[in-house]
Amino acid sequence: MIRVAITLLLLLSSLPAAMAEPPMPVHHHIEVQLDPGTRTLEATVVTTVFEGGMVTVRLAPWLTLSAMRVDGKSASDIGPGPVFEVDLGAGAPHTILFHYSGTMPAAGTQADDAPSAPAYFGPDGIYVPGGSGWLPNLGERRATYRLQMTVPDTLRAIASGRLASEQTEGGLYTAVVSNPHPGGEPSIFAGPYVVREKWHRGIRLRTYFHNELEDLEEDYLKRSAEYIDRFSDTIGDYPFADFFVISAPLPVGLGFPNLTYVGRRVLQMPFMQGRSLAHEILHNWWGNGVYVDYARGNWCEGLTTYMADYALAAERGPDEARDMRLRWLRDFAALPPDQDYPVTAFTAKTHDADQVIGYNKVAFIFHMLKREIGADAFNEGIREFWKNQRFQRAGWADLRVAFETASGRDLATFFDQWLNRSGAPSLRLVSAESDGEQITMTLGQTAPPYSLKVPIAVETDATETITDLTLENLETTASIATAERASAVTIDPDYDLFRQLDPAEMSPIFRTVTLDPRAVAIIAATGSDADAIARHLAIRLLGRHARFAPLDPPPDTEIPVLLIGTGPQIATAVAKIGGITNPPTLSGTETALAWAGQRANGAPLAIVAADDGKALAATVRALPHYGRMSYLAFKDGKVVDKGVWPVAPPPLRHTFSGNTN
Repeated sequence: MIRVAITLLLLLSSLPAAMAEPPMPVHHHIEVQLDPGTRTLEATVVTTVFEGGMVTVRLAPWLTLSAMRVDGKSASDIGPGPVFEVDLGAGAPHTILFHYSGTMPAAGTQADDAPSAPAYFGPDGIYVPGGSGWLPNLGERRATYRLQMTVPDTLRAIASGRLASEQTEGGLYTAVVSNPHPGGEPSIFAGPYVVREKWHRGIRLRTYFHNELEDLEEDYLKRSAEYIDRFSDTIGDYPFADFFVISAPLPVGLGFPNLTYVGRRVLQMPFMQGRSLAHEILHNWWGNGVYVDYARGNWCEGLTTYMADYALAAERGPDEARDMRLRWLRDFAALPPDQDYPVTAFTAKTHDADQVIGYNKVAFIFHMLKREIGADAFNEGIREFWKNQRFQRAGWADLRVAFETASGRDLATFFDQWLNRSGAPSLRLVSAESDGEQITMTLGQTAPPYSLKVPIAVETDATETITDLTLENLETTASIATAERASAVTIDPDYDLFRQLDPAEMSPIFRTVTLDPRAVAIIAATGSDADAIARHLAIRLLGRHARFAPLDPPPDTEIPVLLIGTGPQIATAVAKIGGITNPPTLSGTETALAWAGQRANGAPLAIVAADDGKALAATVRALPHYGRMSYLAFKDGKVVDKGVWPVAPPPLRHTFSGNTN
């Protein structure tokens, strides 16, 4: 599955959790040679440790350590590895010299605890992840480094850090990068790249692209410069000397300090330049510029989503921003209660539930905070946070301090209720009356109550105005003066509050089924190939622990059902299970359809119906990315239509007597 803009995956694997007294950083001086033909790596590393005593050193098991010297003396009793206990003795600093080499395991044979995107050695590229053990790991220590990489001169190599030098000589290409900021271990990237460069405001911008992407180089350089300017003006100066966009032979989308590594096919997609590139560049401030204190919750994915993805949608218009907020609320409404958790417990995305909490809900919290304290104070708080925490580890408490300083307000209640509680409030419009000069209304919410700033839309024949009412108890009665007779009143009309949607506000979406751990898959496919493809798709949608059930007898409980099939078998299965018919708005020329709805007994149902196994296989890559949709249509492997079922008039709306709006 292509996973774009899921950043810091490699950094997460190497960064330690928060500690009361973290160990001092180390410095690595690294020389590494890589040969894609033989998948071999050979390295000499001199590590400076600024503390004494015992240290534990780990290397990947596929590497053989041929020499180790501690402070210039040979370490002859180090054992076979891959874990070594080294006594540095008293005083500081100390140096450890390592020389080692090995053959990288073939793809699919690496350890289960390897980083989520495995190492790759091939003629179309090399990827050696930080945290995979290719560099001696000294435990809970951040590192600065100088890294020299040598590859055949048909390739170009790069890593996170400032590009200090490069040269081609004797059939070899050598590049040197340096990183003075203590952080995670470097990852190495190499390939048969065409390199294009542009300098912008003293920053070196580069693309490392495969040949077929050459036409996109200028666009990516231009967009990168624009996004760097945007975030520099909003937050503070870009924190690195370079930014690189690297084409990956793997179907990945990963972010690192001063670079992003994206699948070569994904780089050709419109959303990459229009949204995901901005997200990755912003991570150079949040995550790579200010480090996350994972022990106290990952705030940076939600903040990056809010300041990149959401901000770009808002610039395209209020309707797009509203639609994004509504999609976030629909995703949350589809989340089973037993998968909900406080945002402080979010560390990284391993499941769709983490997307709902750690990305969407956290982004929504920042949206509400901006409404709470005002745009000027919010923007000043962002700048204050950056100024104080640059290249340090920070948590939610540090964000709260920055926003309190900027706003001059005590935000304890706001942060406590949104960070430390799971769930969300449900609102009720208990009553509303109008006498022509004012509206008197009673609002209610579920227990225990939140402190909420609730937007109220008051409509007259000529105008609509938004007023915020404070709701802190289970019920509050308030009056709103009107210049003329009101025709209607609506609670939170633009979905500015993170809340549980009323059932009447929700449409069935795929995530209603795919997020529910009780869901079962029923396969109704003709032919062994189609059956295997359908089962593979079910696992992609429901997870590797997907459960399967027979069609006969059909499930008669409230268990959500994912029905996947081909040809006439799927029509027969739909009739047996009992559910909605095909989407009525489509042309009938589609080769595959997918839609969400309900069975006759009200249980959630999602259906994927294809003409044959080939048409079904063409949905496997795309369908998992459309969980917030109600229906999709595919033609020859491409999505040709998609949407969300319309909903009834909003339940949090009251039309006053004598009006029909």
